[in-house]
Amino acid sequence: MRNHAQGAATLLCTLLLLSACNSGSAPTGDSGQAAGNPQASPEEPSPGPGEEPAHERRLCEQYNEPCYPDPAWFAREAANFAKVSEAPAAQAADPNFAVQWNAQGTQNRLEYSQRTIDDPNWSSGENACSSWSGPCTGDPFLYPGTDPFYDEIGEVIPVNFYDA
Repeated sequence: MRNHAQGAATLLCTLLLLSACNSGSAPTGDSGQAAGNPQASPEEPSPGPGEEPAHERRLCEQYNEPCYPDPAWFAREAANFAKVSEAPAAQAADPNFAVQWNAQGTQNRLEYSQRTIDDPNWSSGENACSSWSGPCTGDPFLYPGTDPFYDEIGEVIPVNFYDA
């Protein structure tokens, strides 16, 4: 749990720093606009008349993306969230999906239970998705026996890692 907390804290600090960096214009002296600007990277071309150096622009501006709080930024975010909700909406509307999902989750749970009986030294009980059942089943149409990839192209090879 400590590693997750450290990772989350690191991510949060990184995001805060990125959002704070280059969000406004930095003070520059006379040498700030000079051709030999020590703050600029050697690869960075000199800015044109009336342009800010690239290191003083926000990343969204550097990559020609909409910046927060522009209306275009909100439109892009809305489109992203709409895309993310497409699959769950399609799955909820398909009664065959629920039947196959429950059957696959049950099969996964039975295989997990059998595995713990067959190999008492193997334990994955600490993992929330150890049995690949319930919400961890995933798409039931992407399993061997339902997706031709696993029967015709891919090969599923069991791998076990035992902790010391």
